[in-house]
This record gives sequence, C-alpha cells and structure tokens, in this order.
Amino acid sequence: MSLGRDGNVLVKRDKKKDYSSRQFVGSNQKIVFSYEISVRNKKAQNITVLIADQIPVSNDKEIVVDKLDDSNGDYNHESGILKWKKLIPAGKTELITLRYATRYPKNSNIILE
Repeated sequence: MSLGRDGNVLVKRDKKKDYSSRQFVGSNQKIVFSYEISVRNKKAQNITVLIADQIPVSNDKEIVVDKLDDSNGDYNHESGILKWKKLIPAGKTELITLRYATRYPKNSNIILE
C-alpha cells in the first residue's frame, strides 16, 4: 500500500502534435486531440497501477465527442472517465495512447484546452 507520492514511479502525459489536427467538414469544425501517457517503474519489483483520465462529455447535441483510441481502457460513457489497470515490470515503461475528436458548428466559439 502506498500513501502519497512515490519518486520511483514516474507518470507523464504529453500531447502528441503529430496526431492532433484541426479541419473543417461541411458546416462543422473537427479537432482531433492525441495524448500519450507513460508510466515508468524505477523500482526493483513489479507494480500494479490504476491510471485514470477523462475525455470531454457534451451536453449539447450540436457538439459531438468521439473516442478514437484508448489503448483498451475501461470507458464510462456518462462521465467520460477512462481507467487502465496495468502491471508494470521492474525497470520498464508502459505507454497508453488516448485520442478523441470533437465536432461542433463552425460559428461556435468553444474553448477546448
């Protein structure tokens, strides 16, 4: 059982610009977001970690959020929360890819980041 931060477990979430894009499709604007989550185990023994992230959830029918890639995470459609339970061997790094797209009318002013 761990209580607090552990300096031997490094977690990093990076936005991947290579796979992110913005385009106009008909009267809509589509933006694709791509993130990579890396978990590095610097300990001498294997660890099990629960990683959680969230994609946006729209309450407006004109704004659509589509999950594109979640590295086989457990996804809750109502809250947008994704969870991964990973066993990470000693000295190894686990990579998780998260990609989603948002579509909304061109004339809407939406702050997504």
